[in-house]
Amino acid sequence: RMEVCDDDFDGEAIFDLTLNDAPVLGVQDPVDFLPITYYTSLADAEAPANEIIPADAFISTGQSIWVRLESAITGCFRISTFEVAVNPLPVLEAGPFEAILCDDAANGSTFNDGISTFNL
Repeated sequence: RMEVCDDDFDGEAIFDLTLNDAPVLGVQDPVDFLPITYYTSLADAEAPANEIIPADAFISTGQSIWVRLESAITGCFRISTFEVAVNPLPVLEAGPFEAILCDDAANGSTFNDGISTFNL
């Protein structure tokens, strides 16, 4: 799963799918495999057709992505899937707010010293 924050509130984000290349390969020698490719459907990954290009700048609102790893030696391949998600930023309520306390003698301060303890 790849997750990014929706930092401009448009519901979509740019994903670098190639960050999954190393985990997909694992300890296998990359020389033995064709370039790892990414697709938006299982049918496309199986074909292979309609590869996501460029895979390092894929724009999405969140969806399933299929990744294809193919042997350069045998032509055999495996397909796996993962999710990309665009997470909304938290909403801050209108502010700033004003916090007011009476001058107290708590936590080592004394009355009329202008110090109070706020629990934010």
